[in-house]
Amino acid sequence: MEKIQREHNRVIPASSLKVYENSTFIGYLIDISENGIMILSSSPIPQGKNYNFTVEVAKHGLHPERVDTSCDFPFVFSAECRWTRKDDADKDCYLSGFAVTEISREQRLSVEALIRHGHLE
Repeated sequence: MEKIQREHNRVIPASSLKVYENSTFIGYLIDISENGIMILSSSPIPQGKNYNFTVEVAKHGLHPERVDTSCDFPFVFSAECRWTRKDDADKDCYLSGFAVTEISREQRLSVEALIRHGHLE
């Protein structure tokens, strides 16, 4: 299996951020970079499929001294599942990696600001 090298810095949320497709709960955001996310879920997510995600981010959970709270929340974007595997720490859960395929310019700038200035809490 070919290992894909991560090209961008990632942010690991200090608290659980819920990820939805439409209104269906998919799992929890584990980390986020400019071009991708990792989700922890209770069931495997099919690889190669595109998803339209919403990530709920509460402004009160951000470090205001490090993050511009005028950022555009929640994050809404499309992503393709690139891989899924059982979580080593919890064998009842799965980790899935996604490449962002579509995101608005404003939302991309918000993600970049969060990555530059601090983590989500």
